[in-house]
Amino acid sequence: MRQPTAIGHARNPAGGVAAHVRRSGRRLLGRGRRTHVRNRTRSTFGPNPVDYRTVLGMDSLPGRPTSAAQTTLSRIMTALDTNLLGTVHGGVIMKLVDDVAGAVAQRHSGGPAVTASMDEMAFLEPVHVGDLVHAQGRVNWTGRTSLEVGVRVVAEPWNEVRVAKRVATAYLVFVGLDADGRPREVPPVLPETDEDKRRFAEAEIRRTHRLARRAAILKSRGTGESG
Repeated sequence: MRQPTAIGHARNPAGGVAAHVRRSGRRLLGRGRRTHVRNRTRSTFGPNPVDYRTVLGMDSLPGRPTSAAQTTLSRIMTALDTNLLGTVHGGVIMKLVDDVAGAVAQRHSGGPAVTASMDEMAFLEPVHVGDLVHAQGRVNWTGRTSLEVGVRVVAEPWNEVRVAKRVATAYLVFVGLDADGRPREVPPVLPETDEDKRRFAEAEIRRTHRLARRAAILKSRGTGESG
């Protein structure tokens, strides 16, 4: 008796649909840098979204909502944190950002995750001695082994009740690692609110630009190596 093979070869209508989606996904993946396969794409077979990661066997972990790993770290800035101009050194804020982003990445991925890149860091307002600074991190986007964490930094006086002002924003990319230090699969993030969905879409734009920039630099060098 012939044994059933892949999902695309099942002799039933549902298998035919799955086979079409599987082949379509392979064609999209085969286009390389020119095409990015989104985690959720509408199917031509109806209004329900088809998760190509699942159809192609790329998802083996259950998704986690954005709120699951949201984390805030806070600290009061002291004279030890200042630069020669008397304001808090940008490196102090960057470390706080990396600390909270690392906590978010590891909580979401359920294991070790390391910083691969800081995609963007914007300093919006100076931070002063005595400011109570809060770094708020959340997962914006996930790929197969990587994820983007967005961090919003706000500050308020340590001894007064005031509305906190935003002083910095940052976007960091992390990669999950297994026990041997190799990239491992991370759970997909499940946006819960309209803001979460907006952040997910904007993270995909940043990823597209990041890959295009890298490809353009390598092309200008005439080499396949970065650095």
